[in-house]
Amino acid sequence: MAQWMSDNKLKLNDNNSKVIVFNPSNTGTPEHFRTFSICGTDIATKTSVKDLGVYFERNLSIEQQVKAICASCYFHLANIGALRNSDKRIEFKLCVLTWKALHDQATHYLYNILTFYSPERNLRSIDQRLLNVPSARTQLGRRAFQHSF
Repeated sequence: MAQWMSDNKLKLNDNNSKVIVFNPSNTGTPEHFRTFSICGTDIATKTSVKDLGVYFERNLSIEQQVKAICASCYFHLANIGALRNSDKRIEFKLCVLTWKALHDQATHYLYNILTFYSPERNLRSIDQRLLNVPSARTQLGRRAFQHSF
């Protein structure tokens, strides 16, 4: 093995090398297969190893792989819930920023972007100080502060 690795310009990484002996029956690893000596390095056999994101187990089961996938799915589902809450936070921050702009507690350029809704005829909402949402022509324009509601 050492000669083959040397011929192919390969070097054994002692810290990252793992050996597994596949044994479909649950009798355990035979005594003479507990450790391997490769290129002068003793490497103990493992009950499972992970390679390219897939777990291989000594008894050829997929139990550890299923556990890892379930844990990953749970993590990503929890993150989806956090994303939903972040939309509410962004909307709340925009409302606070708009309120501050209307009450002279924010910078003046924000107040200057706001335009009040003025209906062409007399409506009950005329004295409610509603804001007008200007139209935007592009997707990037819709992301601007004045179009974000």
